[in-house]
Amino acid sequence: MWRFRTIGRVVSITGGHLGNISPYAEYKRIRFDSRNVKEGDIFVALKGHNTDGHDYVDQALSRGAIAAIVSEEYFFRYFHEKPLIGVSDTLKALWELASARMQMEAENDTIAVVGSVGKTTTKELVSHLLSGMYSLYRTPGNFNTLISVPAEIVNMPLGIPMSVFELALHEVGDVDILARIVTPKILIVTSIAAEHLEYLGDMATVKRENLQALKHVRTDGWVIIPASLEKDVKKYTSIHSDQIITFGRRGHVDISAKGIHIDWSGTTFTLSAFGESKKIHIPLHGVHYVYDVMAAIATGLIYDLTLSYMASRLSEFYPVWGRMQVYEYAGRKIVFDAYNASPESMKYFLQTLQMLVEDKEHLLLVIGDMKELGKYSRHYHEELADGIIRLKPGKVILVGSEVRYTYAKLEDTEIDVEIYEDVHEVRDRIPHLVDYFEVVALKGSRGVHLERLLDVMGLMEDEST
Repeated sequence: MWRFRTIGRVVSITGGHLGNISPYAEYKRIRFDSRNVKEGDIFVALKGHNTDGHDYVDQALSRGAIAAIVSEEYFFRYFHEKPLIGVSDTLKALWELASARMQMEAENDTIAVVGSVGKTTTKELVSHLLSGMYSLYRTPGNFNTLISVPAEIVNMPLGIPMSVFELALHEVGDVDILARIVTPKILIVTSIAAEHLEYLGDMATVKRENLQALKHVRTDGWVIIPASLEKDVKKYTSIHSDQIITFGRRGHVDISAKGIHIDWSGTTFTLSAFGESKKIHIPLHGVHYVYDVMAAIATGLIYDLTLSYMASRLSEFYPVWGRMQVYEYAGRKIVFDAYNASPESMKYFLQTLQMLVEDKEHLLLVIGDMKELGKYSRHYHEELADGIIRLKPGKVILVGSEVRYTYAKLEDTEIDVEIYEDVHEVRDRIPHLVDYFEVVALKGSRGVHLERLLDVMGLMEDEST
């Protein structure tokens, strides 16, 4: 009998204290946001930078939570009057529950995606290909953190034979912790590029920390990587050469792509895999998506999917919210890629526009800050200006504080450029400007909130919409 979801099991796994609730009581889901709590859930009180979940225990209980996992300090104050489980560290307790759940799912083929860019799209592509033949579970949206991944593992439906996870790197140790919990059967590394340098420091750390996931790949597992990382992966003696599948556009690789063509219908290219070739069309716009597709197809091949079948499935795939979405608006094209922004994704964005937009004079480019680059922010924002100069759009609107470095390099060129500190300052300008351009392309980090400019045009406002 499945007895994982009992209060007593939670206490046993976490080594916690039980107060004012029966150990035989069963819970439905784990929740870490009190606003999402429903009848029968357990609420985990987590301490964040700005909030403390212990302040919301009463709210969670009033919404139907049968118990709350809390710190020992809170527990010994209130255990006589509230249904509580007291632990030394609530976040580590969540990790322990997730690890225990994965151990109970020993037959589950877990697929994990790590890397600096393209994780969510790759996860969705893999899920889309495999779900046509297999029953699987995937984490929703961009649930990829030290909190959301473990919570989703605990909450997974019972008996699912396959699961797909995205593991994010934000600070040192993140990927190592998540991969240890997930213990992937298949590990996909999308790429290594500048990300979260404010916290990680330098590119060497970014690479090292992403590749920590290799330590936790199962002995009978697979590693799918860009060919440029093959030498780095082979330094991990636990990974054997016959477990590695490489992809890329140059050199000797297992999976390659050539003849890439991008137009408003999407991206078309010829994919070659282990000696077999197939023309692929995806309704996504960008060279970077070709890499994501190659990684997804490598996964499909492991599960004996044919190239013909996967090509057909890929033609039905549509972009994840905020990633190179194309809208029609008043006879114009609106390109929206503002879920997030890094130097690498900015490079691909500008490269795609170069191929996609025939007359650059009719292109309005709206660019927001690239966040969390720390001491490298100036360098990468100045480098961004070089890419914009090569593109030569009709007009550029910059939004944010870090793009001042981009503006400084553009203001003495022939580029028509304006800069605004906040997206609200440019909202009223957008409807007027759109009248003069055939293509409007928006990209920036999520914190800039460029999606609010879509709202002005009556288009989708937010990911949840």
